[in-house]
Amino acid sequence: MGAGNQLILEEGFTSFGPVFREGFYSQMPISQTQTLGFSGSIKNDGGFNATNLMMEVKVDKGATTVYRDSSVKLSLLPKQASDTFNIPSLYQNNDGSGDYTIIFSAQS
Repeated sequence: MGAGNQLILEEGFTSFGPVFREGFYSQMPISQTQTLGFSGSIKNDGGFNATNLMMEVKVDKGATTVYRDSSVKLSLLPKQASDTFNIPSLYQNNDGSGDYTIIFSAQS
């Protein structure tokens, strides 16, 4: 990628119900699970403008991907600028108990 093309995922937010929280993880009884929403902030830390930028979120339960979606593409993010991205669909969170991993990624 080089120094001219560097994207930084500054923050990733996960909603447990209507409130977004940074870096929050939780254990909860299955009877109290809620849908999950995702958003984040991406910075173009490179020396060039980033084009067709989006954020993707993937939820894995063990080795199985149970959710994957991406934000609407942003056509241009100027160098040294940041913007926020929202994932349009909610993860229904009905895959049962287990260990889950949420992976946020910035793509251009």
